[in-house]
Amino acid sequence: MRKWGVTVAMIEPGNFVNATGIFTPESIRREADSLWKKIPPQVQKDYTKTYFDGVINNMIFYSTKGTSDKSSVLDAMTLALLHRFPHPRYQPMEAYFKLRTWVNTHLPEWIYEYFYT
Repeated sequence: MRKWGVTVAMIEPGNFVNATGIFTPESIRREADSLWKKIPPQVQKDYTKTYFDGVINNMIFYSTKGTSDKSSVLDAMTLALLHRFPHPRYQPMEAYFKLRTWVNTHLPEWIYEYFYT
C-alpha cells in the first residue's frame, strides 16, 4: 500500500472479550449446543463430545479473563490514526498474550501447539 501513499498500521489486541461483552459463558454454551446438533454424526464421532466440550470450556475460560479496560486498544487506535509516522504494529495486550503471540510467530509451530493447545 505504501506505493500508493497509504500507511498501514495493524492493531492486534490481546484478550479484550471481557471488556466488550461480545461473548458470555451463557452465549457460548447456547451457541455450542446449537452447533453440536448441526455437526454430522460421523464428525461428532471423530472429534468426540469430550474434545468439543474441552474447546468450549477453553472459550468460556477466556471469555471471563483478560482486562475489562478498553482504553489501551482505544489509545492504540488513536496513535495509529493521528501519529505522523505511526508504528506498523500495535499490540495492546497483557504480557501473557504478548509472549504467546511471540511464540506463535517466531518459533516452530509444534512449540506453540505444545504449550497453548
